Amino acid sequence: MSEEKFAFESGKVSIAFVLDGGNGLGDCITAKKVFDAIINIVPKCCIDIFYVNPPQGVFAKAFYGGSENLNLILNYSENPMYPFEKYDLAISVVASFAVFLARVNVQRLQITSPELLKAITKIDEYNKQNVYDIKPFSTS
Repeated sequence: MSEEKFAFESGKVSIAFVLDGGNGLGDCITAKKVFDAIINIVPKCCIDIFYVNPPQGVFAKAFYGGSENLNLILNYSENPMYPFEKYDLAISVVASFAVFLARVNVQRLQITSPELLKAITKIDEYNKQNVYDIKPFSTS
């Protein structure tokens, strides 16, 4: 795990993975399934994890710390101005196992990871049909 650069500076498919659920251990375990699914689709991706509550940071280090795809674990509440627009994908995983797409760089993912873009499109379609008042993700 690097302490120097954000994932978007790696040249790999970069992902901002925001743990935005409760304080619980169960929330981090549930979100780990999404984390692992992303790595299965894009084995060479680089992921920065952002957490909101201090217990999430402790659990994130315990559950995600051994992954070679993990770059940084950062406290989002200390600096909510992180540059999510620079990532290829920025997602928020909430306690109810909902995956919200904050930002998708469609053009770059079409080239670097069409499989991930296909999965993201399916999540977006699901959200539009099943999640109340869902806003479209931002693109570039």
